[in-house]
Amino acid sequence: MLGLIVLLILLVLLCFLVYRVYIGFGRVGQYIRSDAPVHHKSKEGTPTAGGTIFWLFILIFSIIVNWIYTIPLYEAFLILFIGGFVIGFYDDLMKILNKRNLGLRARDKLFLQFLLTIIIFFILKINDLYFVNNFSVNFSSLFFHTNRVDLGWGYLIFLYFFISAVSNATNLTDGLDGLLASLSLTGFIAYLIIFLIMSNLPLVYLILGIISFISVFLFFNLPKAKVFMGDSGSMTIGSIFVYLSIISKTEIYFLFIGYIYFLVTLSVILQVLYFKITKGRRLFNFTPLHHHFELMGYRDKEILLKFNFLNLVFVIIGLFFILLKLI
Repeated sequence: MLGLIVLLILLVLLCFLVYRVYIGFGRVGQYIRSDAPVHHKSKEGTPTAGGTIFWLFILIFSIIVNWIYTIPLYEAFLILFIGGFVIGFYDDLMKILNKRNLGLRARDKLFLQFLLTIIIFFILKINDLYFVNNFSVNFSSLFFHTNRVDLGWGYLIFLYFFISAVSNATNLTDGLDGLLASLSLTGFIAYLIIFLIMSNLPLVYLILGIISFISVFLFFNLPKAKVFMGDSGSMTIGSIFVYLSIISKTEIYFLFIGYIYFLVTLSVILQVLYFKITKGRRLFNFTPLHHHFELMGYRDKEILLKFNFLNLVFVIIGLFFILLKLI
């Protein structure tokens, strides 16, 4: 146990040094959308795809933790983790090569996420003994009398919407310095508490590593970003949340833990629908939602604090329901 903590500290220090070098010598700069808020233009050229670094360190640490303790359904974690990263990294690569802020088309992302879903579903099917209640979605809480709804093969459809929704939602939220990284830390701390109560030591250590490496990234991403996460990082974070939700059987409760992600996504959906229905009018000044508040005159720090406070409130509510089920 002590040895693993010492190793984690050494990896965190190494991660810090790698970010220093990458920022100092990185030539892979971010391209800013032409219709983005004006002050975002000053951020153009900032090193991007910084999520690749914390992804690599999380991967290394997960291999070590699994070797010592055995992480539950580690193959599912690896495929989700690597799959989410590959989709995001390819998106980043397309933006860099094309020298614009447009990468993979939405339908291409959804298709790749569907392939990822099929692989994950059959891994879960093979390891069906791990899920005592088969492919059920747990609704057990203060307000629901029916504990579980067994979806059977319908879980494949649910899983596809869950993977694509969470990954794309975290991706959309990554549009303001420190926003996604800070929000994700609250979510990971929530899962740390959940797995502590479940006495799942391997996942407790894994989440400690995830929190540590993302905190290093956040150090360089605030108050003014010296490096951007990129899709390679944002979609990786979404994939990790999917894995933790599946293992703890708290998929439904992620509506609370990931409340801000879905709020941001909803703003984009409503904007598109309103634009089409009204033939050109806008519901928000700009989407995703954080950009709307930027154009209203809110400073980045104000948006960051308000979003994190609201997120914390819903995470606490979600934890309340989950702990009622676990304790």
